[in-house]
Amino acid sequence: MEDKLIRVASVNGAIEGEILRALLASEGIESALSQEAAGSTIGLGVGALGVVEVMVLEPQAEAARRLIEAYRGGELPSPDEDNSSQS
Repeated sequence: MEDKLIRVASVNGAIEGEILRALLASEGIESALSQEAAGSTIGLGVGALGVVEVMVLEPQAEAARRLIEAYRGGELPSPDEDNSSQS
């Protein structure tokens, strides 16, 4: 039986969606973005047609939600903080 895709976040615009997709990928979580066809064709980033859903496979949904919540809460180190600890 195949795992279902689960929505873990809804964001305004493809750019924010791509940021979350890259964040999830950095932790080994594959994701997909879904947007209304009209919104992606016209390039909308606001309103109902600008909403992008971030989708992951069901077994990874909880880990993805925690990671997104940590990102939105400012709990993840910034790239500058990562680089300064390696010096």
